[in-house]
Amino acid sequence: MFKHIQSTLRIKYELGDNDSKIINRVAEKIEGLCGADGMVIHNSTHLISRTPPFLNKMENGGLVEVIVRYEADAVTLPSGTVVNAKVIKTVRSDSVAVYSVGGHVVATILLPSILQDAGLRDTIIPEHYVDIKILESEFGTGWNTINAVGVVVPSSSSSSSTTDAKPLIETNERLHNIREEAVGSDW
Repeated sequence: MFKHIQSTLRIKYELGDNDSKIINRVAEKIEGLCGADGMVIHNSTHLISRTPPFLNKMENGGLVEVIVRYEADAVTLPSGTVVNAKVIKTVRSDSVAVYSVGGHVVATILLPSILQDAGLRDTIIPEHYVDIKILESEFGTGWNTINAVGVVVPSSSSSSSTTDAKPLIETNERLHNIREEAVGSDW
């Protein structure tokens, strides 16, 4: 679920920049967004090294840049992961929850009623926290949340529950329609 990543990034250099200013620019570009390895967690980016400033002549009139090698923490939600998330909305009989790390939302999770255990449906109440087993998740570079489909599991359980992953294709189509109604087109 959590990964430690290392990568490089070209970043603008301004006269007098120190390492702190440079890594803050890197953090502004990557934290809170999804990359190839998942959602980069806020306040987790650290400088490993950087090049001396150089002139990038490919930019209009040239731009002074540095190449920064950094490390950061990222989160993914593979199938089977159990998270504690806050239910934010119920639309028709389906619900939407959000999973946060360090006070920042990293995932929006659709809870289709058709997939929920009948005995646990009453626990899905807006503004309450529930344990959710992730059935499927997706993210793309630049997305501001991971999108997922999940089922509510008993709070004391992190074991795999046998949920009929009934037509996830149909569920994905419903996911698209419901998430737009629930949280708007910024999903």
